[in-house]
Amino acid sequence: MKTTTVDRVLLAAFASVVLAFLGASWLGQHRADQIEQAALSIHGNAAPSIRRLAGARAELRHLQLLVHRALDEPAVRNRFTEIEQSRRLLDQEVAEYRRLPMYPGEAEVWEQAERGIARMDADLEFAAIGRHMSCCSIGVGGNRDQDMAPA
Repeated sequence: MKTTTVDRVLLAAFASVVLAFLGASWLGQHRADQIEQAALSIHGNAAPSIRRLAGARAELRHLQLLVHRALDEPAVRNRFTEIEQSRRLLDQEVAEYRRLPMYPGEAEVWEQAERGIARMDADLEFAAIGRHMSCCSIGVGGNRDQDMAPA
């Protein structure tokens, strides 16, 4: 009778160890899967998004520099061509970024960015008119095939 009790205690202890091992293994695998999904998301979406947004930001700063130079030196004709090229490159970076999947909440923030781009385009057009340039739409989705040379 005493051996039966000892056997039951040993069996319960062994079963507890096995269940604890299986539970820890499952939890570890579950956490590893979550980490892998996060790493894949970073690799497939976040890193390319950051790269495209950084490229767009750099091109925006370049565009800003070109506009300042064009306003300071209106007689230089190729400035307007450079502005047009820079604006196209900015559009390309933004378009590549927009092709990537968005994280939750990113679409709302992107709406603000689109309004900012539209304001920038309006300012570029205003500056172009103010400097007697013939620059019809140079904005997002606009017609940039027209010459931006001074009138």
